Amino acid sequence: MTGENRPHIAIIGGGFFGATVAYVLAEAGYPVTLFEKHDDLLQAASGINQFRLHRGYHYPRSAETARECAEAEQIFLEEFPGLVSFENDHYYCIAREGSKISPEDFRAFCDAVGLEYEEAHSPVVNREEILWSVKVREGLVRIDAARCYLRERLEHLGVALRFNTLATEELLRPFSKVVVCTYASNNQVLRTLLHDEHIQEYQYELCEKIVLELPTEFQHQSVVIMDGPFMCVDPFCDTPYHLMGNVVHAIHRSSVGAYPEIPTHLAQFINRGLVNKPPHSNFRHFIKSASQYFPHVYAARHVGSMYTIRTVLPNLDHSDARPTIVEPLSERVIRVFSGKIGNCVLAAWQVRRLITKSEGKHPQ
Repeated sequence: MTGENRPHIAIIGGGFFGATVAYVLAEAGYPVTLFEKHDDLLQAASGINQFRLHRGYHYPRSAETARECAEAEQIFLEEFPGLVSFENDHYYCIAREGSKISPEDFRAFCDAVGLEYEEAHSPVVNREEILWSVKVREGLVRIDAARCYLRERLEHLGVALRFNTLATEELLRPFSKVVVCTYASNNQVLRTLLHDEHIQEYQYELCEKIVLELPTEFQHQSVVIMDGPFMCVDPFCDTPYHLMGNVVHAIHRSSVGAYPEIPTHLAQFINRGLVNKPPHSNFRHFIKSASQYFPHVYAARHVGSMYTIRTVLPNLDHSDARPTIVEPLSERVIRVFSGKIGNCVLAAWQVRRLITKSEGKHPQ
């Protein structure tokens, strides 16, 4: 089949998944157009998270998710070798009280999944509050470099980039295939394409990520306190700052349903990047909670906050599983759903297989 006769494909969503699906399909010879409602790539949840390239340590209650992360990490690194930083020291610490997993269970989990570790303590953590601590090899995604790299790769391959554009039914009419990669907005897009068919219930969490200037001893320190209602702190990409997450205080609103519930007083800040002096921040709760484990965190300066919608499948709190789902919903529409950046290449390969199979070709 010639390039002119191959199905024209629309990708909706310019996050890691949409951008990766777009260039994988373009490399396979398909004409591709990418629609993104923001003015650039990686502007929503792909650009507002802890930027940790998970190897699996974060998921001791879901060995399947951990194995998927470990496999996906290697593929991500091979595909994007210059976009991940390994210059920081990464620690996972089991809290003395309130953890859902014991040191013995975590050690057994790491051994079973094949995750290497070294018993060691971060110099910024209060050892009296920790039962067990390990140092691991894990990377952080360099988000600005990733944005530039993906944009240049798409442009080089001839992908038509339609920024600041909502993918309406009229705009999508000329396309033979449509791949929906819009994460928290999947249902809104699918309602345009398939009306009320295939609307999926999700658990939506309106999250705040706080950006901090911390004392110098935090430099190059990435620490996760686990496994329960705790927190993590990571260097913020190529800046002198840190990002802090919190299982409890990061969430301003949680809901289960077809669409997220967004309080009106926070709507204007969602997916707007770093908000300086945000009027509605849980900064003080973050710091009070973290002070139990990080004695010098009270010296932190609040640089600003970022807000986005984290989306997961409902009723998985017991395992904290984070599956990646690629599924055809009709002969024309494919839905991609995942919350882990590292899985984007594997997901793109799955999309390619589905489309080549639909053409009657042997899947690549």
